[in-house]
Amino acid sequence: MSLLPLTKTNTSDDEADVCAAIAEASAARTPVYAIGGGTSLSFGCLPSEAGLGVRTTSLAKLIDYPARDMTITVQAGMTYAELSRLLAQENQRLPIDPPQAEQATIGGILATNTSGPRRYGCGTLRDYLIGLSAVDGRGTLFHAGGRVVKNVAGYDFCRLLIGSLGSLAVVTQATIKVIPIPERSLMLACALRSANEMETMLADLVASPIMPSAVQVLCGKSVQKVFADRWGDVRAVLAVGLEGTQAEVEWMRTSLESRWGQKRLAIERVENERGEAVWRHLSEFPAADDPALVLKAVLMPSRVADFCDLVHSLAPEAELLADGRGHVFVKFLAPLDDAAGLLIRHLHPAAIQLGGRLAVVHNAEPQGWTRQMIWGGRTEADDFVDAIRRQFDPHNILNPGRWG
Repeated sequence: MSLLPLTKTNTSDDEADVCAAIAEASAARTPVYAIGGGTSLSFGCLPSEAGLGVRTTSLAKLIDYPARDMTITVQAGMTYAELSRLLAQENQRLPIDPPQAEQATIGGILATNTSGPRRYGCGTLRDYLIGLSAVDGRGTLFHAGGRVVKNVAGYDFCRLLIGSLGSLAVVTQATIKVIPIPERSLMLACALRSANEMETMLADLVASPIMPSAVQVLCGKSVQKVFADRWGDVRAVLAVGLEGTQAEVEWMRTSLESRWGQKRLAIERVENERGEAVWRHLSEFPAADDPALVLKAVLMPSRVADFCDLVHSLAPEAELLADGRGHVFVKFLAPLDDAAGLLIRHLHPAAIQLGGRLAVVHNAEPQGWTRQMIWGGRTEADDFVDAIRRQFDPHNILNPGRWG
């Protein structure tokens, strides 16, 4: 918690406590920092103003679970692991796979828009969120959406809060739709020989009738940590997750093996205990190994291979994990000699040129880092977001400084 300059911490047991704490802080113009599981405190810029920590981990109750309706309502301090245990009792799941599941809370996952390898086929938490309760910068509790899948159309406050890093409101409760646990899950992996082949293979998956739940590309040193026993000398490995009924998975497996076999690719079938270990590694990638620095780029999917190739040329020691939706995580296990130069002169401009943006999502030594290093240059979109924040938080007390 040392990353936050706290003068006091309030552990809230219910929504009324959160409202009272924020209302008092608003009147005194005291900054407020919401604290869930503490897994993403280094995401964004380092706050400098001392203030009140509002801890939500005691807000962890199950509110409602009509399993036959395939929805669940929980308080925002519940961890993803606990939510998964509840859902598993009804053979259901929320397939978003955040890292550090035993600590990551539902409210924190919403605030940071965190998702794992299944985002390719299953989506992210925003695709499952149907209602929430939250407290704005005045200390006012408000509700958005509802507890059923069909809601009245209107301005989507639920999705507005996703990824806002607690700068619009502190989420206290969420209603989420869930899906059944599939009968079977396996993964097929193949070695890639070049960036061009990576681009071709990703495009081929999009054009194929196969519907993977995950499409992940491990590049650089990340390959050795998962596939060293088979492909320790290759630069990239494509791993495709297949889930569904026994018949569906078997059809997708044989179809994909046939397509890859025609390209003379080396293939490994990954399932059972080995498969669980690989899924776990892919889910934990941004947080594992106590990284010094983790970057996340969101690009046009067709430009992922170009970005990975650029990073590898500039920083051969980096570990990379990309997917077929344009997300690329870049992890450094040791501090960089010239982080500012790498980010400002190379990676931020490259991400924009390739149709996306780049951000620092974890930084073990954030002191002295500027907004330009962390988020890149400002755009018209930033001015629009600032205007929205003023409506929710007129005194700028919610997580001030996180956006720079």
